[in-house]
Amino acid sequence: MNKYYKLTNLLLLIALVFGSFFVWKEKISSPMPALKVVTAEGNAEYLKAFEFYGYLSNSEVYGNDESFHVKENQINYLAEEPILKRLDNSLDPLSNQLIEKYRSFMRGKYPSSKNFLSTDNFIIYVAKTTDSYWKETKMNELVIAVLNKETKEEEEFTVSLDNLDNYYDLYTSHLNYPKISLVLSEYTMTDQQKHAIYEFNIEDPEAGLREVYDFTEKIEADESYGVEEVADRTGRFIPLRATRYVTNTEDEMMTELASYFVYDIKENKMIDIPLFETNTLLLTDQVDIYTAEDLGSSLNFYKMNLENEKLEELGEVQLHSPLMGRTEETYSYDQSLNPNITVLDGKLYAFEQELIEDSYLPVFQVVDLKTQETLFMGRLDRLDDASDKNISIGITNYRLNELKN
Repeated sequence: MNKYYKLTNLLLLIALVFGSFFVWKEKISSPMPALKVVTAEGNAEYLKAFEFYGYLSNSEVYGNDESFHVKENQINYLAEEPILKRLDNSLDPLSNQLIEKYRSFMRGKYPSSKNFLSTDNFIIYVAKTTDSYWKETKMNELVIAVLNKETKEEEEFTVSLDNLDNYYDLYTSHLNYPKISLVLSEYTMTDQQKHAIYEFNIEDPEAGLREVYDFTEKIEADESYGVEEVADRTGRFIPLRATRYVTNTEDEMMTELASYFVYDIKENKMIDIPLFETNTLLLTDQVDIYTAEDLGSSLNFYKMNLENEKLEELGEVQLHSPLMGRTEETYSYDQSLNPNITVLDGKLYAFEQELIEDSYLPVFQVVDLKTQETLFMGRLDRLDDASDKNISIGITNYRLNELKN
C-alpha cells in the first residue's frame, strides 16, 4: 500500500509541475494589450518622426509593467522579442539601433544616445572614460571612438584633460566633421569653475583638445547651466541656458531662468538671446535659432536673423494644452532642458502625458513653424476595453528619427 501511495504522490507531483508549466506558458504567450494611434487633427504620418520606448502600468497591479517600442507607428512589445534581443536592450532608441547594426563597435561603450553622433558616413562616440570603464580609469580622460560606416574601420583616441587634480563634466558634443565641439566644465578643489567650448579634430588627433571659447563669465556664482535638447547634434548651434535655484511661497525649491545663449560653431561666437517678460523658450535646429514667448496655451514664435541677430516674428502656435512639450519648473539634476519639445527642419515636435479619464496617456503635436499649422495632433491609447481602464501609458526615452533610419 505504501508503494502505491508513493506512486500516486509522484504522479500528482508530475501533473502539478506540468500543469503549472502549461499555465505559465499560456500566460507568457498570451497577447499583450493592443494599442492604437488616435488622430485628433492632421495626418498620423507625421507621428512617424517620433521613435520611443514606453510602458504600460496598471494602477491596480504594482510592478506588472510591460515595455514596448514604437518606430514609424509600429508597436512591438519587448516581451515578444527574442530573449537575446531583450538582454541587449537599453531602452534607448539610437543605442539599440547601433547595437543591432554595429555590434563590434558598440562593445564596451556606454549605451546612451547622448554619447553618440551619427551621420551618413560615421558613428562617433564621445564620453568620459569613467562612463564605461569604472576601474583603473582617470577622472580627467575622455574617449573618442570613430567608425567609418563604409570601410568598417575603427579608431579610438584617449584625450587627457589638463589638470589631474580637477574634476571635469562633459555636457554635450556636436559634430561638424572632422571637428567635434565639446562643452566642458572644470571644477577645482577650491570651488573655482571654468566653462568652455573645446574642439577635437578627428583627422588631426595629435593636436589634442583645443579650447576655442571660454564662457565662464556668463555663469554667475549662484547659477548653473544646462544644454537645451536638440534633435540633431550635427547642426550649427549649441543652445545653452543658465538657471538659479529659488524657493517658492510653499518653500519648494524651483529653477528660475537667468539667461539664454547660443554658441555658433561656424562663427566661433556666443549669441545672447533676449528674454520676454513672460516665460521664454529657446529652440534650434541645424541652421536656425528660434525663440518663443510662452503664453501657456500658445507659443508666439520668432526666428533670429543671423546677419543682424534680430528676432523676426513668425506667428502664434496654438498648443493642445498649457504644458504641451513643457513641464513645470522643478529642482532637477538633468543637464538637458526642455527634453519634450524640439525643432527639426522647421517643424516643432512636442509631447506630454495627459490625464484622460483614469489614465495618463502620451499626447503628441507636430507644427509647421512657417505656417503655424498643426500637422498632427493625437495620442497613443489602448483599444476600447473596459478591463483596461486603469492602464496608463508612459514614455521612457524618445528621439526624432528624421524618417530616414
